[in-house]
Amino acid sequence: MKLAAVLWAVIVLAAMAGAALTLVARGNLAHGDLASNLALSVSVAAFATLGALIVRRAGNRNRLDDARRGRGTGVSRDCVRVRGDRARDVSGGAPGG
Repeated sequence: MKLAAVLWAVIVLAAMAGAALTLVARGNLAHGDLASNLALSVSVAAFATLGALIVRRAGNRNRLDDARRGRGTGVSRDCVRVRGDRARDVSGGAPGG
């Protein structure tokens, strides 16, 4: 499997995990936060898909795609981290605390 396909799969799975965490904590989120978190997950997956399509069609010649892939990875990582923190807050704090 090519590197672009692996990165695409990782980013899309991270976006799906973020959406799942948002849905788990939806009772404790404002409607605006719920909508923006779900929209962020969709946009991260779309951004990753766009980058993977560019790599597939243009090869690895396009440096702009490297920047897109890096930014998409960072956004999805931050998205999952923030949602994980919110889920921990909802459950009453850190385990064992």
